[in-house]
Amino acid sequence: MLAGYFSKGINHYMVVKVFGPLIWGRGFCGWACWTAAVLDWLPIKKAGRVRPELKEIRYLTFALSVLLPVVLVRFLNYDVRNDYLHKSEMLWMFAGDAFYYLIAVSLAFIYKDHRAFCKLVCPVPVIMKLPAAVALNMLHLPENRRRPALNAVSATVYPQWMLT
Repeated sequence: MLAGYFSKGINHYMVVKVFGPLIWGRGFCGWACWTAAVLDWLPIKKAGRVRPELKEIRYLTFALSVLLPVVLVRFLNYDVRNDYLHKSEMLWMFAGDAFYYLIAVSLAFIYKDHRAFCKLVCPVPVIMKLPAAVALNMLHLPENRRRPALNAVSATVYPQWMLT
């Protein structure tokens, strides 16, 4: 699998979202996520609140993001080799990104929060939470500033949006 057609995506996902958080925590969310960068430019003046019980939706979106490619390849005969060469994967990517940003911008305005999408439906933190809980960048902190396993750091270390 790592030597074939899936290698670029799998390698990126593993380095940035699975093993990377072991070193730098959830740094990807604040410094490398394109969606977060776009959402920061939205003209929203006041920060709203997102209800904590809605944050469980991200587990559903994670399941969908894993199951969609499996269904396409296994049941709908999506041929990775031929479709990749004919650029239909690019169409899937552009359609998916457009849908992603439509949801992200809509949630930002509905909740008056730039990172409502990140807090509610982004599937990436589902994978990043476990390795980020034991990140190397937390080892130098005094005991009273370290986060408990699977919880977040105080706001003096990370911005508020990274705490969810």
